Amino acid sequence: MKITRISRLTGVKHTREIDLTPAQLAAWDGGELIQDAAPHLSDADREFVKVDWDAWCVRSKRLASPLSGDGAMAAARSLS
Repeated sequence: MKITRISRLTGVKHTREIDLTPAQLAAWDGGELIQDAAPHLSDADREFVKVDWDAWCVRSKRLASPLSGDGAMAAARSLS
């Protein structure tokens, strides 16, 4: 299944092919832990499915935006 995340900060779209069925995604969305709903996923795939994408980009320094340094962190803090 292709999972797409779009950054609210930058508008950059990231798509990743993840071995996840609609039923597994629905189970996770319904409250089941992702590691229980899809135990076969790698750590990286689990994180891609479940994390706040903007916070991940800032933490990983993968923010593809004219914002940088303190400006990027301030923008990210304003979202939380």
